[in-house]
Amino acid sequence: MFDVIGVKARLEQLGYTPTVSDDSMIAYEISKVSSTVKRTLNLVVLPEYDMEEVLIDIVCGEFLAVKRSLGEYTPENVTQAVKSIQEGDTNITFDNKSTPDARLDSLIGWLSSGHNGALLTYRRIRW
Repeated sequence: MFDVIGVKARLEQLGYTPTVSDDSMIAYEISKVSSTVKRTLNLVVLPEYDMEEVLIDIVCGEFLAVKRSLGEYTPENVTQAVKSIQEGDTNITFDNKSTPDARLDSLIGWLSSGHNGALLTYRRIRW
């Protein structure tokens, strides 16, 4: 299953350098996200396959949102967001108008809730 090490690796990919003092908050977010997903999907145990990356992204989004609200994470490292992508003749448009704060909020929002469709494939009916 996913753990603190996997979440820390993903946070580094996202431009945040986690410290040892972040371990307890990451562990709490893992527990919180696991419980929330189990309640939402009506599961007793999370499947150990095919869901790890999604859960890590959700934990990272929740973690960064808390850090941002505490003023411990600023949008300095967030690069330009992609506004649109066309595959025929490869056209990528960047959103130059959005502020770093807006890009960070968009990233955190996508990490926290951008995977709901993938999670809902595991939903069970509660009787």
